[in-house]
Amino acid sequence: MAILSYLVALLALLCFTAAAQRVVVADIWKPANSQIASPSNITLSRKALSVPLTQTSDKTLYRINVSAGTPPQQQSLQLDTGSRRLWVPATGTSICASSLADCANLGSFDSSESSTLDTSGETDTIAYSDGSSVTGQVFSDTFRIGGQAISNQVGLLGKQGTAVYEGVLGIGFPASAPTINHNLAAQGIISSNRYSIYLNSLASTTGTIIFGGIDLSKFVAPLLRVPVIGTDQPIIALTRVATLKGLLPTIQTSADYSQPIILDTGTSLTVLPTALVDSINTAMGAQYYPGATNGVTIVPCSAVTQSLSINFHFGGILTGPTINVPVSQLVLQGLGSLNGVEMCQFGLFGSDAANGNFPTTLGDTFLRSAYVLFDLDGGKVGLAQAVVGSADSLVRKIAEV
Repeated sequence: MAILSYLVALLALLCFTAAAQRVVVADIWKPANSQIASPSNITLSRKALSVPLTQTSDKTLYRINVSAGTPPQQQSLQLDTGSRRLWVPATGTSICASSLADCANLGSFDSSESSTLDTSGETDTIAYSDGSSVTGQVFSDTFRIGGQAISNQVGLLGKQGTAVYEGVLGIGFPASAPTINHNLAAQGIISSNRYSIYLNSLASTTGTIIFGGIDLSKFVAPLLRVPVIGTDQPIIALTRVATLKGLLPTIQTSADYSQPIILDTGTSLTVLPTALVDSINTAMGAQYYPGATNGVTIVPCSAVTQSLSINFHFGGILTGPTINVPVSQLVLQGLGSLNGVEMCQFGLFGSDAANGNFPTTLGDTFLRSAYVLFDLDGGKVGLAQAVVGSADSLVRKIAEV
């Protein structure tokens, strides 16, 4: 009983400390053994890439637990920095009857049970870049996240859809969008429309998002900011890529290279131009899936023990941040044997957006090695090398650092 009392007191102290700093801390998670793929069924992301692969219910992406309505109804929603719409599956509708939507385990929302629901009856559709979509009723209600209540949060009550697997919490740009993070700031719960994300390592199933703050224990200083290109999405300029064998780098891009690229927790792989992936494959001992000249990449599973990595640099060569992604964070689970060699899925995907394919994206295989600050008020993204596996916590309000 004494131990339980101590834990309750400690939790209360942590919540008080966060509230006093005007930050909201929430866990994000993915299922255990979530990086499994097979040759006939490779799960890439909610935004399915334009390749002939079978898409199934996605279990590789990160979710966040929230509640909706009064009394609260628990929901596990996909956390998506690449979009700005919130939707929850409606209880008892075709979207929950779908074999892809896991309402039984991830939750659904029964609007008739909420005393704080407000709806105009307006119908709307959210469409994603792969052609998947969800249609339903626009509503507003009280949402709770990280122990804080956000009133009059607008969302979509999803009733029918195509190739959608779960509700989504979009927290992307622009700053004026009525996202949860926007309303946390507008309602004075946090001091600014900024948040930071720490996914942790490939092996870990949990990470953290901090609205209005950062965790100084989770990254190697300095955390350097680069400007966002445009206003609609967290797109920044990738200006140099190098592969490393040990400490020896080989630059894989030209001196004037500048590739707009989006940071998106809603994409499991890192999507780069095909020509760049060609060069990286050669350096890392990877290759495209047999018979393909772009798309999914594979690598001998033994590569996970090699001293290989990729450096991604952003902004000015002398002033911008560099994130090192070790091969151990890029070798995903096994696909089987190819010519007697055990092969694993590699964390890169070759695609050329100019040809109508998926846009360049820094997905989870990159983001696990980075600590990322999304500064929506300032129109910038901050990046630093993540300290993976850190169990420490040193949370500070962003205005204080």
